[in-house]
Amino acid sequence: MKGFKHFGAMIDVSRNGVLTKKEFFRVVDLLSKIGYDTIELYSEDIYEVEGETYFGYMRGGYSILELQEFDAYCQKKGIELIPCIQTLAHFTNPSKEKEFMPLLDLDDILNVDDPKVYEFLDRLIGSARKAFSSKHINIGMDEAYRLGLGKHLQEHGYEAQSDLMLRHLKKVSEIAKKYGFDCHMWGDMFVRMVNDDGSYLVNGLPSVSKLKALHLDVPSNVEVAYWDYGQTDPKFYDGMFEFYRALGRDIWFAGAANTWIGFAPQNKAGLPIMRASFDSMRRNKVENYLITLWGDNGKDCSINAALPMLFAASEFAKGIEDTDLIKKHFKEVLGLDFDDFDLLDDVNRIMVNGKIEMPVNALSKGLFYQDPLCGVLDVDLANIDKIDYKKLSEELLEAKNRNEPYGYLFETISRLSSFLAHKAYLGIDIHKAYFAKDKELLKKEIKEIDLALASLDSFVEAFEYQWMRENKAFGYEIHCARFGGVRERLSYAKRVLLAYSNGEMDRIEELEAKQLPFYRPEGFRMNNYRSFISTSEI
Repeated sequence: MKGFKHFGAMIDVSRNGVLTKKEFFRVVDLLSKIGYDTIELYSEDIYEVEGETYFGYMRGGYSILELQEFDAYCQKKGIELIPCIQTLAHFTNPSKEKEFMPLLDLDDILNVDDPKVYEFLDRLIGSARKAFSSKHINIGMDEAYRLGLGKHLQEHGYEAQSDLMLRHLKKVSEIAKKYGFDCHMWGDMFVRMVNDDGSYLVNGLPSVSKLKALHLDVPSNVEVAYWDYGQTDPKFYDGMFEFYRALGRDIWFAGAANTWIGFAPQNKAGLPIMRASFDSMRRNKVENYLITLWGDNGKDCSINAALPMLFAASEFAKGIEDTDLIKKHFKEVLGLDFDDFDLLDDVNRIMVNGKIEMPVNALSKGLFYQDPLCGVLDVDLANIDKIDYKKLSEELLEAKNRNEPYGYLFETISRLSSFLAHKAYLGIDIHKAYFAKDKELLKKEIKEIDLALASLDSFVEAFEYQWMRENKAFGYEIHCARFGGVRERLSYAKRVLLAYSNGEMDRIEELEAKQLPFYRPEGFRMNNYRSFISTSEI
């Protein structure tokens, strides 16, 4: 892409959804067609590493041969395939394994200074060298919140995170240099170092003077990536670029196509965020760009659902900012309707008195998973406008035929909407009927449960097709377990309501409990399945 050293997409294959070879090649073709020259594969443990038998075990991990084939295909298409790994924290799945646990400091964070950690990282980066031809590597190092506060604290006493981080970074950079890699890393830990509360991007701009006072000597073969997925003010990006420039290294910027909050994308909310970031990048002469496609909490959403964002980023990079013109080009280049893709977002449309509130949220995921009797979202749900999910389902089906070969995405979200037409407000309606002592109305809710169960099966069928079309089979077992839980709780609710309506029970214990507002501070932005299904431990 003209004006950029790297213009790329980062694809998350670590949150259960591991792209098949066929799908990866198709994504490469698409990205190459619309002007991308770089792809990063975010792999916490989804790649073969000598001596790490549990890396990618039962998770669809890529072999070195598979990655070499990916790399060769990318080269043919003018794409640089860059390994995107972790070398400090985010060893989420390996941290469960008995063989890996001795390497940990705390949580999923490696124990800095342990010689065995660096032996492991040497094998890790050595494997990346075998698999990828690129001279670049993303070494991660983000979100190591409690670095140095576990085993390292017990063994060595307290040490400032900035000192630990820099010492570790130098050792990792030396290993990378040994294998011919230039590094870039996520930069949030530098921000957390200067913020007294350890936060990132929640309390205004971080202090440049505090950063300079730390006298951080970032290795010469390391560049820093500023990631930001939510700001709409270009001046905020300006301030952050100034902060990162104080480190004295070249900057990458990582924005997002929001595919990590529930089943649907957030394309409409993402466009003004992207516009602001590109405005600032041009002004600050940032030449390395990544659009991230994360898959947090199980990869509910297809990366293909974010096609409008992937395309818009390419247009912004070319200096094309007019939304209507971007939509026109989307149709001309891809044969798809931009506004139809925006419909996918509407399962998460939160409005109060007709006004959009909280543009980025996981509403549909919460409504899908929350319990029909112990609904943790019901109190908050009563305070927002109802969504006509039946109508939305029909609109999505109409859009399906206009957007092949991506019609299956519309089918999936249409069936999700059809399910939510019966399930979304079920808990509220059950509570109303119960406290009105209207058993006939409760019997109507039993029929609604039957309809919900039938539409759930229909959604699962579509979701399974979508998953198997794009991903290896591994990881789908998590969705099976989750979907099965929804089905069983609906069946249980039906049995309980039937027993109560027939006079076999004099009360329903779950309904007698006073409902409170959602207990999580994120509110409808919460994306963790566990937080929706119960307040109890899982």
